[in-house]
Amino acid sequence: MIPSLHLVEDIPDWGALVEVVGGEHHGARVLLVPAARVLPRVTPAPSRAAGPRHLVRLTHQGLVTAHDSRRAEADRRAEGLLESLLDDDQREQWRSRRRFSVRTPYGIVELGRVSHLRFDDLDGGHLVLCVVPLRSSELPPADIWTNLLLVLRGEPRRFFDVANYCVPGGRWHRGPVPLPHPSPVPPLMATISG
Repeated sequence: MIPSLHLVEDIPDWGALVEVVGGEHHGARVLLVPAARVLPRVTPAPSRAAGPRHLVRLTHQGLVTAHDSRRAEADRRAEGLLESLLDDDQREQWRSRRRFSVRTPYGIVELGRVSHLRFDDLDGGHLVLCVVPLRSSELPPADIWTNLLLVLRGEPRRFFDVANYCVPGGRWHRGPVPLPHPSPVPPLMATISG
């Protein structure tokens, strides 16, 4: 079952509070932030204070710090949320290849490789896209893909407006991405072959 989202509250300048309907996270509330607040801009990443890491425990893999433990928990939760938003085919792609395809009105985007997103447009063209959320280095990897998946589902035109792009092996260009005329998106997601 593919979960859907129900609008709970529109929060001006922040986004929309929605509730997940169906799937593993049924009833969870999520703040959907407008793409303009999370997609790339030229801003320096905040510096992390250099300080000692505190030992939590010693395992057969070595020392585990509190930071490592929190990061592992964040990664686990992010992975669960992402998988709950994927359909069965996408989930299988994610689990086997750590990538998955998203059908948009303009073509298919493959998410899973930072700064190297394959885009097959409706006219048979192929591009490589680069879209990275702000402060993505602070996010669990699965949260990056959840963010971009939700933008592609909710505001696909905005996604393509801010994406950098190139033909495979070519020179990079700033967005917007040249797009074919949109077509209706069938409810099932497709996969990229090749």
